[in-house]
Amino acid sequence: MKTSKEAYEEYIGQYCRDIASGYCGYCIGFFEHITGCRQLLIQSLVTPGQTLQHWETILENRIDIITDENHPALRVVMPEPQEDILMGHRCRDRYTKREGIATGRLYLAYSAEQYLLERTVDSSQGWDLRDTGLTFDTSRLIDLGESDPEPLPSSSNSGGGPLHIPVNSIIA
Repeated sequence: MKTSKEAYEEYIGQYCRDIASGYCGYCIGFFEHITGCRQLLIQSLVTPGQTLQHWETILENRIDIITDENHPALRVVMPEPQEDILMGHRCRDRYTKREGIATGRLYLAYSAEQYLLERTVDSSQGWDLRDTGLTFDTSRLIDLGESDPEPLPSSSNSGGGPLHIPVNSIIA
């Protein structure tokens, strides 16, 4: 498997197609989850008079790079990935003082590397679904060191999403 930096350099600026849905566009970003799942941010083309569409995130293993004269690769100024924050570490934003665990790394074309910080949750307080995490430029973050995460269940999905429990399962 390619390193994150190698994948970032391969895909950014390339015209890509999702082999499952047929969705096409240029790769403008690369997102890596702490679970190992990697996704590309694909921006569709816009015709004159059309409103810019939101980009789609698509799993890396569903992407075909299309190289032909109708879809030349974009010239992209790519910042050098920093990677000085370690996934799973507790971090603090220098300006807002928000703290969280680094659970994702985002590389964007023409932009800085960012990390997704998710807050830890006090189970007695319940979940606040409006606060699922925020991304911050790496230069804004202070690495506070390793967190003490609970191990992932052995049935965890490496796709970065929720676990899927069969409908006929009984949960005690």
